[in-house]
Amino acid sequence: EAALKKVGINPAHVDSEDHIESNTAKGWITPEQAEQAREIIKTVSAEKAA
Repeated sequence: EAALKKVGINPAHVDSEDHIESNTAKGWITPEQAEQAREIIKTVSAEKAA
């Protein structure tokens, strides 16, 4: 969550893939922010699993 906020992405907008797609379509986040959020989520998840 902190990593997302740090780059200006509202964590609530990217808490699931459905939300990412929906909020991109609504224009609340850009496709670039959506991809950035996916990368951050993937990285943080991998770090937590390690």
